[in-house]
Amino acid sequence: MSTRDASQFLYELGVQRSHVAIHNWVHRANLQPISTVSADQLAVDEKVIRSNGEDYWLYGAVDPETNKILHFRLFPTTTEQTTRWFLAERHRRYRLDGVKFLVDDAE
Repeated sequence: MSTRDASQFLYELGVQRSHVAIHNWVHRANLQPISTVSADQLAVDEKVIRSNGEDYWLYGAVDPETNKILHFRLFPTTTEQTTRWFLAERHRRYRLDGVKFLVDDAE
């Protein structure tokens, strides 16, 4: 999915973010130096987005080799369960057995 597609999808959900803002978010996450990326890695991150005075959490999965957005999902809250739902969706689609998840230093 391109950053323009992601921007359009978010717009349809009522969240106005430019493709440039989404691009910057992906790169700012700085999850893994490109020189050490392997095919069995997937970068995941979450970002809070405020829309109409309410907070939402945007979860994203990115191929660290190409920086292509593979999947994203907007949740009204962030909990351990929402993270599990997001990762379970990825696993069902991509069969992620043996994949190393790259995350930032958030807890």
